[in-house]
Amino acid sequence: MKQSHQAYRRSQSRKNFPGSNKRRHNRYEMNRLVRGLMIFLLAVLASAILFAGYATFYPITFTRMTPVLNYQRDGQINYSVQVQPNDFSSQTTLGMDQVYLKDFTEAIDISFKYRYQADRTANLEYAYQVDAILQATNPDNNSDVLLSSPVSLIPVTTVHSSGSSLQIDEQVRILPTDYDQLMKAFAERSDLAVNYVLAVTLTVRIKTALQGGPFEITDTPALLIPLDQDQYRLTRFLAPTQPVRVRQRLTWQLVLAPLPLLVYPVAAGVCFILIIVILTTTCSPRKNRFDRKLRQMLRMARSRLLIIGAKAWEPEWCVLVSDFRSMVRTARKLKHPLFCYIDRISETPAAYFYVYYGENNYCYTFGNPGSAATQIAANPDVDRSSLPDEFDDSIPVLPEDDDNPEIVLAKLRVQTN
Repeated sequence: MKQSHQAYRRSQSRKNFPGSNKRRHNRYEMNRLVRGLMIFLLAVLASAILFAGYATFYPITFTRMTPVLNYQRDGQINYSVQVQPNDFSSQTTLGMDQVYLKDFTEAIDISFKYRYQADRTANLEYAYQVDAILQATNPDNNSDVLLSSPVSLIPVTTVHSSGSSLQIDEQVRILPTDYDQLMKAFAERSDLAVNYVLAVTLTVRIKTALQGGPFEITDTPALLIPLDQDQYRLTRFLAPTQPVRVRQRLTWQLVLAPLPLLVYPVAAGVCFILIIVILTTTCSPRKNRFDRKLRQMLRMARSRLLIIGAKAWEPEWCVLVSDFRSMVRTARKLKHPLFCYIDRISETPAAYFYVYYGENNYCYTFGNPGSAATQIAANPDVDRSSLPDEFDDSIPVLPEDDDNPEIVLAKLRVQTN
C-alpha cells in the first residue's frame, strides 16, 4: 500500500511539468523546447506587464507614416472636327482618332470631363482653367518647346465645397485660323524652321485639409493640334486613373485603461517567481554526445561510407587505427569502401569502422569506452593484465589434433599407391 502511494505521488509530480520524464540531481527533466518556451513566454509576459504599468502613468507618443486618404481621378477629352462647306463632300463633322485635312478644317469642338473621388469626406478647394498654348517646337522632336504663347479660353474658376468627390465639365471651340497671326509674327521675327502645335489644356488644382496637413493635387489633361501640317492627327494626354494612397506622418499616443498601482508589480513578480521555480526545479535532458559525434563522423566519410548490418570483424582481429580522419583520407586515396556497423543493442552504443587493404583489416571503434580494443587503441602501453578476460591479442592457431601439412601429404601418397 505504501509503495503504491509513492508511485501515485511520483506520477502526479510528473504531471505538474509537461514533458518531464525522470528526476536528475533533485530536478525534473523537461523537454528542452517546452522548458525554453515556458521561460520565454513568462519573460515576455513580465516585460509586457511592466511596460503597461509604465505606459499607464507616463503616456507614450510616437510618430509613423499613416494612410490618410485614398483617391482616384479620371480626366477625359472628347473632340470632333467641323468640316468647311465644300462641293467635294457632304460631311460636316468628323469623329475622333482620324486623319484630318487642314484646308477642310473649320473648327474643333473639345469637351473636357474631369472626375475626382476620395474615400472620405473633406473640405475641398479646387480651381480650374482652360488655356490654348501656341508652341514653337523643334522639327526633329516636338517635345522640345522653343517658345510658347498662352491664350486663356476659360479664366480661373475657384470652387469651395465639402464632400468626397467633384466633377468638372467644360466645352471649348478652337478655330485654327485664329492663330495664323501669331505664327506669322514668329516667322517675321525668326527664320528658324519650327513646327507649330496648339496645346489646349485643362489645368485642375485641388486642395484639401488632412490630418497631417494640407494636400494638393494638380492635373493637366491636354489635346495637341498641329497647325502647320496639311494632314494631321490630334493627340490626347489624359490624367492618370490608377488609385493613389496618400501617407502622412502622424503622431500617436498609447493610452491604456488605468489599474491600481500594485497590480503591475505583483503580476510581474509572479511571472519572475515562476521563472525561478522552473529554473531551479527542472533541467533539460542531457544531449546525446554519441549521436552528435557519430553524425559528424558519418558526414566526414559519406563519399566512401557503406553501412552494414552486422559486425564484420572483432576489433581484436584488426589493425587498430587511432585517428579517424587519417582512416577516411586513406580510404579515399585507396578508393576502398569504409564499412560501418552501428551497435545500439549493447548497453553502451558503439560504432565500428573497417577498411580492408590486402590481407589486413584496419578498424576504428567509436564509443563503448570499456572495451579492451578501444583501450588499447587509445593507449597502446596499457597493462594488458588489467584488461577483461575476454580480450586475447595472441594469434589464433589450429587445434593440436588437426593434421599438419606433412601428415596430409603423407595420407595423399598412401591413397595414390
